[in-house]
Amino acid sequence: MSRQGVAQKADMTAAMTADDLRAWRQTMGLSQRAAAAALGVSSATVEQWERGINRIL
Repeated sequence: MSRQGVAQKADMTAAMTADDLRAWRQTMGLSQRAAAAALGVSSATVEQWERGINRIL
């Protein structure tokens, strides 16, 4: 992924709350595993973001 692509991904998630992320994922019809693959992170990370354990970067 290009630096610009990484920056765009970071910008997209930086303003998201845990509820925003869950709503986006469910609207897109994605499982946590599929959302993680789309975002380039582990499914455990998506789970932690949605539970508010880790801050969404």
